[in-house]
Parts: sequence; structure tokens; C-alpha cells
Amino acid sequence: MLKFLRKYNKVMMVVFGCFLMVVFLMPGALNQIGRGQLRQTVARLEGKPVRISDIQAAQRELQLVATILPDMVAPATRDVLPGPLSVFGIRGVEHWMLLVHEARALGLVGGPRDGQAFLRRYADAVNDLYAASLMQRFGSVELAQQIAGSSYEAALNRYNALRVEAINKGNPESVVDGTLAKMAGVLRLADLYGGIGSISRAESVMLGRDILTTAVADVVILPAKPAPESEWNFDEEAMAAHFEKYKDKRGSDDPFGIGYLRPDAVKLEWIAVRRQVLVDALRSRMDPIAVNKLYRQNQAKYGADFNAAKSRVEEDFLNAELKQMYDRASESIKTQIFRSVMSLPSDGQYKVLPPDWSQIMPPMAQLAASLTELLTQDLEVAAEPVIVMQPTDWLTFEALGSQPDADGLSDIGQASLRVNESLSVSLAQLVMNTRELAPDSALHIQQGMIYGPLTDPQNNLYYVRILDTRPEGPPADLAEVADAVRRDMALLAAYERISGELETYRAKVVAAGGVGPLMAEVPDATTILDVLVSRTSVSRDEGAPPSEALSLIDKEVFRTAVADRIASWDPKADISTIDADQRAVAVAVPEAKGAVVAFIKGFRPLTAEQLRENGSLILSRARQADRERQTQSPLSFEAMVERHRFEVIEARSSPSDSSGEGEAAAGTEGEAPSASQQGLP
Repeated sequence: MLKFLRKYNKVMMVVFGCFLMVVFLMPGALNQIGRGQLRQTVARLEGKPVRISDIQAAQRELQLVATILPDMVAPATRDVLPGPLSVFGIRGVEHWMLLVHEARALGLVGGPRDGQAFLRRYADAVNDLYAASLMQRFGSVELAQQIAGSSYEAALNRYNALRVEAINKGNPESVVDGTLAKMAGVLRLADLYGGIGSISRAESVMLGRDILTTAVADVVILPAKPAPESEWNFDEEAMAAHFEKYKDKRGSDDPFGIGYLRPDAVKLEWIAVRRQVLVDALRSRMDPIAVNKLYRQNQAKYGADFNAAKSRVEEDFLNAELKQMYDRASESIKTQIFRSVMSLPSDGQYKVLPPDWSQIMPPMAQLAASLTELLTQDLEVAAEPVIVMQPTDWLTFEALGSQPDADGLSDIGQASLRVNESLSVSLAQLVMNTRELAPDSALHIQQGMIYGPLTDPQNNLYYVRILDTRPEGPPADLAEVADAVRRDMALLAAYERISGELETYRAKVVAAGGVGPLMAEVPDATTILDVLVSRTSVSRDEGAPPSEALSLIDKEVFRTAVADRIASWDPKADISTIDADQRAVAVAVPEAKGAVVAFIKGFRPLTAEQLRENGSLILSRARQADRERQTQSPLSFEAMVERHRFEVIEARSSPSDSSGEGEAAAGTEGEAPSASQQGLP
């Protein structure tokens, strides 16, 4: 998961910003449009007008789909879930409108009753694929059905509960069920365009063998060992060539993890208001009479026994006191910052900062001092309640998520800013959506401004200023990453050496009839026992100890080597009768940064029962292969725009163009924004 986040963090931020705009901001902008304007034509679909009211209705439908069926858009489930979202993704409101339009034109959209029944059909389809994947993993129909059966009821109950919740939030039942009916129609449309309605038994058997024929093997990962640093002797020409090859490459895009493209980064400074310091001071002066009064006013909440409830009452009393202090602090910060920018011109949702802003902007130390004075009135504090942090390093998205404060009492890396009642954004999401790095972001964040308050899980407060930004790009020169270049060149040289020794390692396994000698010979080797290997997956039986190394060998080069080895075996043969030379496999795997040696000790051939039980999975893989052969999905947004002659004839106002102020946007002149929502310069 961490590798996924590293690889796609920039994409995720762009998608995150677009999602904010579509799901949270657009409805607010549309709600400001007058009734007359709702009939304004903004596009044409096959020559017929599309009005703002149509866009608004489609937006509500898309929100309902995301609310009731959130797993349809979850990246972790895209490989197993049926339907269009697992194929091409709904790009937005217009794409949803086109999909529904075509599904309805083909008679695939039913009424509200079809929408109600859709949840059960959808749960059935998901459950079939889940059961098939369990069958592949465990090789037991009974176990797969048992696990999938319990998951099916839980999933169906969850979908139904989300449907009821959507209705209880004010959406008419007919609208909710009508939207689900449209989703069902879109899924039927995807099935029509799947390219494959059924496959022959011969093809089913062939695919079934690839998916379900499984070897059971003990696996050893032998890491490539770079030579000692004292032996490195890379000439400048070779280093320059290596640098040129990898300077524009992300490490996450290379199987060895080599890449010198620097990710987006920021420099920050922030104020931290430390809750524990204030709570300790408040506790030392806590008024027992006031505590008892709070108890008597809320006796129904605390119960009849004051002594039993005393600790809860005191905690609530302290939290109420602390909230008042936080409110005063936020108001103070807001006022000071607003005064400093009230004379600056605005550019839409942004402030136009003067060239010398870094010299004239309010210093963080000054703001922290004023907060300290405000918060420590009538309090005796044992430590500074407000501190200023000014790290000098460039902070990437990943680094921001694990950025603790030096004091050990607060953790800004876990802090988040509340955007609205239903959404908060993390520190990393906030600052990486700054205009300088993400100009199309809906958050309207800019360098030089202060944003807050952010809160962490311990309820510490933070006010953050973005001092500088560094967009993704290559290093300035080789010297900047020379040490990394030498380390990586040493690794590649070691990998080349171990790749030439594969037959030696395989021969040792053949001679011993197992991987035992390699386990003893190479102390830093990683051993995984009882690994299940098919042509399409690597896994372990249920109950086996987890192994992070499993992902290193779940690669095509290893799976293919094992699958090719067992492909010609007699399915009725006893594994002990198969020659050890045929059961040993050794390949070099870049992601494992070394050699992977396996000894096959078991064999689970495809059975007729498995073929019957896994028909849905086999057909799904056939459709997936068919889609991969297509250059463009017929249900992609671009294809549908062309096919249905969809054209925008008048640009709709973007949320960023509206006069309304973003939740995290900077305050405008003449009115001070609330401290919980503003962006402060």
C-alpha cells in the first residue's frame, strides 16, 4: 500500500482536488443559481438541449451512487468488482449523463423497483467473484462458500443501510431507487460492451488452467549484495550515463526503485498550540464548585453518584474551558492576520501578494508570542504552550505524513483541517494542493499564506504557512545525487552477478531436494514456505503467517517460470515421482533485488468441479483480456462524446469563479473569515 501511495501520490492529489470540486463545491454553486437560470441551455446531446437543471440532477445522482456504493470507486477493489467503474471510471457529471442516456435509449434502465432489487443483484455479483477468488486461493469450495456467504450478508446489509441513510438525509425514496435503477442500467450497458458474452469450453479450460492450476512451493529470496563501498570504482562517464538514464524517472516506476526525479515538495513553518500544557495548567486551578455545578446541571448524563462520575465531569469541564481558550486563540490569530492583508488586492479566491511579502508578512514568532500572552492569562504554565517550528528541509507528500514536532507533545503529521461538516483534509493534502503545485485545485491554497487551525488526534492546534514550493523535476546536476547514483550502480552490478549464478543456486536445491541448504548458506535470505503459485497470482493458504515479501515474488517472471514448469505434468501423478530437477525453479526478479529460488513440493491441478464453481471468475478474466486488446473503451468519456454528439455551447461557471468563499480559502477584503475555515496569509 505504501508503494502505491508513493507512486501515485500526485495523481491522487489531483483526483482528490477534482473530487472536492465536483462533490462538495459544485452543488453549492448550483444552489446559488436562480430558477430562471436553471433552464439555461449549456450543452447539446444529440441535438437536444442540456440545461443547468439537468446537470444539477445528474450531480445529485452521482453523489447518491458514491454514497450507497462507495466500494465501486475504491482502487483496492477495481480488479474484482463488475461494471463500468472497474473498466473505465466515471469521469464526472457529463460522463454519467452520457452513460445513463445510452442505457435508457437501449431499454436497460428500469423503474424504482429495479433499483431496490439492484442492491441484491450487485451483492450477488460481487460475492460470486469473491467466492471464486477464495476458491483459487484455498482450493476448497466449502471453505470459499462459507467465507463468502458471511461476507455477502454483511455487504448486502451495508448497501441497504447506506440506502436508508441516504433517504433519511432528505432524498426522496423514489429518487434514490431511481438512481440505483440507472446504475443498474449502466452496468447492463457495460456488459453489452464487454465484448464477450460467453466463451467456449475449450477456452474456459485453458483460462481455468492459468488461473486455478496451482503449485505449492517453498521459496527463498537471495538478495543481491553490493560490493563494499571501498571497492566502488565507477568512472565519471559511467555515472553520467546512469544519471541521464534515471534523472527523469520516478523510483516508484522502476522495478529496482531507482529514479532521481524529485517529487513535489514544500517548505513550511507553523505554530503549535500544545493541548497538554494548557490542560495541566487548567487542572491545577480547577474550581471544584464549578465542577459540581456542571454535574448538577447534567445529572441525567452523569448518573446519581457524583464520586463515580467525578473523573468524567472533570474531563468535560476541562474540555469546555479549553474550547473557550481555543476559540479566543483562533479569533486573535484571525484578527491579526486579517489586518495584515485587508489592503491587498484579490485575484478570484487568491490574494495578490507583493514581491517583498516574505519580508513584511507577520512573523510566526510574533503571532506565537501574542497567543502565549493571551492563553496564559491567570495561568501558571510549566512549559511553553505555543511553539514555533521552522524546519529547513524540503518536505514531500510522504514526509509530511510522518512529520512530528520536536517537542514530542504534538504531531502535525497527523493533523487535518476541517473543510466542511463532512470533510477534512490532511496536512499533506492541504499544502500539496497549493496553487503553485496544483493550479486547478478546488482548495485555493497559495504560498505565503497561513492556514488553520489544523488539529491532530491529541487535539493540539496548528497554524501553517507555506514558505516555498518545489514542483516535481529532475535534480540540477549529477553532484546533487552522486551518492545515490553510486549506491544504485553498485546494486545493479550485484544484481547482474547474482543473475549469472541462478543455475548454481538451482542445482543446490535439486541436490538437496529442498531449499534448506540455501536457508543455511545465506543468513540474510528471506524464506517463505507453502507458497501457492499460479500463472496469475501468488498467495498462501488461510492461517499462514503473513509475509511482506510475498509481494516481491508476485511478479510475472516468477509466476510464469513456475506455471510453465508444471504445465506439462500429469495431473494424476504423485509429486514425489516427479524428478527434483523438474521441481526446482530459479529466476532473477528486479523487484526482489535478487534471485528467487523455489522448490515445488505440491501440485493442485484444475478439476472439473473448480471449472464449474469458477465460471464467473474465468469469464471475468476473459472479458478483462478482451478489454486490454481494445485501444479505447467504447464507454470512455471521449468515445461517448463523439458517438452522442455531445457539445458544450456555453461554459458553466466553475466553483472557483463563484463569489462564494472556499472553506479553506483566504479571507476577502471587508470581512474577516472564520478562523476554522480561513486561509490566513
